[in-house]
Amino acid sequence: MKPLMMKSKSNVTIKDIARKLKLHHTTVSRALRDHPDVKEETRRLILTTAQEMHYHPNSFAANLRNQKSNVIGVIVPELSHDFFSSIVSEVTNEADRHGYSVMICQSNESVDQENKNISALIRNRVAGVLASISQFTVNETPFRGIMDAGIPLVFFDRVCSGLQTSKVVIDFYQGACQVMAHLIDRGFHRIAHITGPADVAGARERLQAYRDVCRQRGLPIDEQLIVPGGFLVQNGVLAMERLLSLAQRPDAVFAVNDEVAIGAMIRLKEEGLQVPQDLAVAGFDNDKISAFITPSLTTVDVPRVEIGQKSVELLLRYLEPAQTAPEAVMVRLATKLVVRASTSRPSA
Repeated sequence: MKPLMMKSKSNVTIKDIARKLKLHHTTVSRALRDHPDVKEETRRLILTTAQEMHYHPNSFAANLRNQKSNVIGVIVPELSHDFFSSIVSEVTNEADRHGYSVMICQSNESVDQENKNISALIRNRVAGVLASISQFTVNETPFRGIMDAGIPLVFFDRVCSGLQTSKVVIDFYQGACQVMAHLIDRGFHRIAHITGPADVAGARERLQAYRDVCRQRGLPIDEQLIVPGGFLVQNGVLAMERLLSLAQRPDAVFAVNDEVAIGAMIRLKEEGLQVPQDLAVAGFDNDKISAFITPSLTTVDVPRVEIGQKSVELLLRYLEPAQTAPEAVMVRLATKLVVRASTSRPSA
């Protein structure tokens, strides 16, 4: 998918004004820049016509000529996911507050597409880049290329751990511990976990928290209850089908995210089972839909607004003139458990 550029509504160019006035475009350009070679009468005519035609200067192109840019590039796995779209929305708002436009790229979880995104941003000489890598990204070299080109780079959520630059991450481990403790406190003792992709650090953190809390609370770890999944609704449907085939079914499921949790609930409904009476379900991310499905979904709220704000804040540190280069920092943001009806069974 091609990068999306936030731009002015006007598409009127200098050449359009020149054609209308039957002047050379160089004359129009000089007049708009108050060049002394242009006669005052001609300059006034050009300025009046430009205003009537709703002409706006292309600051992006001008910045490229001057080897400067007021554009921040953003790379995300997918915009269709509520998690990333919410963060990008906040990044756009925060960047605009500081006088920057935003060029948005999505990798669609494809390494090839991600590399094309990187090339496009370098080619367009953006001021800086905010990036969340695809779930299949292993080679950090293309992202290192952004830094080698002299473009500041800040990661958020999914990061390249080997690159020395600032990062904003979520404390997935803490959030998963909160979910597990909640389920156990509610009286559930045979808890399954539908995992995310093994290559994603945040998914691995959630799995580790699941194992650690089971050990700490004295629950046996049954490997049959740990089902490989993904981040999509269909992953939840398939994983729940596998769990329901067990001779001893779980009494609760902790899914890696809300989409997977919803997929699990769909499969339970198809089997005529009720949530939470027959089996409790909890997710992660606090997607907007999680509060409106029936039953409403217990989940973990992730501070998306703060992720967007903090990411832009860290990038601006690299963009602002300073005597010394900013130190690379790792910001880890806390989560919050949101208890809803899907785990409302009283304690046993």
